[in-house]
Amino acid sequence: MLIKQIMQTNIHSIPPSMTIREASLFAIHQQSSFLPITQENRLIGVITDDDLHQVYASSFEANTRSDTFDKPISTIMTQPVITADPEECIEDAAHRLSDNDIECLPIVKGDELVGFLTQKDTLQGLMESFDVNHPSQPIHVIVEDKIGIMAKVSKIFGDHRVNIHSLLIKHEENKRLRLIYRVQAMDLRGLIQEIEHAGHQVLWPRTDVKLGETIDE
Repeated sequence: MLIKQIMQTNIHSIPPSMTIREASLFAIHQQSSFLPITQENRLIGVITDDDLHQVYASSFEANTRSDTFDKPISTIMTQPVITADPEECIEDAAHRLSDNDIECLPIVKGDELVGFLTQKDTLQGLMESFDVNHPSQPIHVIVEDKIGIMAKVSKIFGDHRVNIHSLLIKHEENKRLRLIYRVQAMDLRGLIQEIEHAGHQVLWPRTDVKLGETIDE
């Protein structure tokens, strides 16, 4: 899934000449914790509610005169800005949000601000990508990390006429992969038996554990 498919486009931007006081009131009115700062629709900085709170807290602690809040917002804006392109995948956006510990990611095409993406938007997009919103159940399979292994395991699903909704791959220790399939099927016992017969380990669902027993992975 691409960023452009889930990004928000109702942008409430402010000019760099707006005062800190005006920006605070604007953020409250728009109920926004993130404001992009643009000049001729070109993104030049961002401001968050945390930035504004810090200015107010610092001013009160230092007993600063009220004209501090009449300074232009450009004096406290964050720049350069971490951004993404609308044609990038949402996985890239998720990495950027996490790696930089930010809650909102401006989306730019060239120099033009075209939208933004929040952590919630990204999570929802990832859930849709992995099809977790549709009735399905997971199967966790541990396999060796080697060429062609995913095709071989997936063929077993096809042989059992089990429809794969999505596949997530997680690297494990000792050159192994965890393949997390989401499938639509009622009885998976025959499928699981054949996967294990092929030499792979099925972590979930477990067919050898009775109710009340402890599962060790």
